Amino acid sequence: MDVLSDLLRAVRLSGAVFFRADFSAPWGLTSPDAEQLSQALLPNARRMVLFHYLQRGSCWVQVGGDRQELHAGDVVVLPFCDPHAMGKGAPPRVDCVSALFPSPPPWTAPPVLAYGGEGETTQIVCGFLELDDTHFNPMLTALPSLMVVRPDDSSTGVLLRSSLEFLDRELASDSPGGASMLGRLTELLFVQVLRQHVAQLPERELGWLAALRDRGIRTALELVHERPAEAWTV
Repeated sequence: MDVLSDLLRAVRLSGAVFFRADFSAPWGLTSPDAEQLSQALLPNARRMVLFHYLQRGSCWVQVGGDRQELHAGDVVVLPFCDPHAMGKGAPPRVDCVSALFPSPPPWTAPPVLAYGGEGETTQIVCGFLELDDTHFNPMLTALPSLMVVRPDDSSTGVLLRSSLEFLDRELASDSPGGASMLGRLTELLFVQVLRQHVAQLPERELGWLAALRDRGIRTALELVHERPAEAWTV
């Protein structure tokens, strides 16, 4: 088994909460910190992963000093649920997204949050996922606070787009077993996003995840991971 698969076996995503967003330019929103979001959406979660799937339109997202432009098809993942801001244009004010939440979940269907002016509409699927964080996982600690993944025409990108379309249809369905299906889908999407993220890292990128692209280093990591008791040398 490769090292990424082995580490991902310990990752469990559950308790997913989704909503849709129809934001019309100009608009600007901030998110509260992870603890406040957890209290509002997943009160029992020890840790959350947040993602946004941009279905239509464009906008920007910012975490700290890292600001990136987003376009239809892009996926944003915040592995540590850091406070962030999103927007488009020059809104007269910036609100906190939690003020738009309806009554606390569970919801019978994903609510639609409408907000903004009268300009171009940006449609987003937002997901908040509970992560089982009971064990140290070097893969998770190596992730950046903001991941923007743009599905390309590679086999990984095509599969990711198909999964996102499946997620969209499942969110619109009221078929039995929907909650269980969404839970499985979110785990699959998380793995696919990680694979696409690794594939799109710059050539000169350093770090644990970037090393997985090098066949020799990846093989060495797999051996160390499989036989940690051996006296390996570098």
